[in-house]
Amino acid sequence: MDLMTILIGLAVLVVMLLCYYGFISFVKRKPAKEIIESQVDIKKLVDALGGEDNIIESNHSHSKLSVHLKDSTLTNVDVIRELGASGIVEGKDSFSMIFGKVSEAIDKDLHNYLNL
Repeated sequence: MDLMTILIGLAVLVVMLLCYYGFISFVKRKPAKEIIESQVDIKKLVDALGGEDNIIESNHSHSKLSVHLKDSTLTNVDVIRELGASGIVEGKDSFSMIFGKVSEAIDKDLHNYLNL
């Protein structure tokens, strides 16, 4: 091998290392998931869902809060809409409310309030 081939190989190696470390540092600088807090009055939500004794369990997806209820006739849809639900789906023993990004925070607050 001549000197020119060795220099080109070293240059390629240096460029590859710089690209690798640049990519790694870019990935590490990615902002952490933002923390979203619930602004919903949990006591009012629980009352609108028929009270503490009516709620069996709750869970969430990205934008939806779902609760399993003993008696869905005890719910107050108007109050839930006032609390910020953009959509409501009523089932026989379940109730789903679309709160958007805050659904996870509301579910955590609901679990804390009800000790689920």
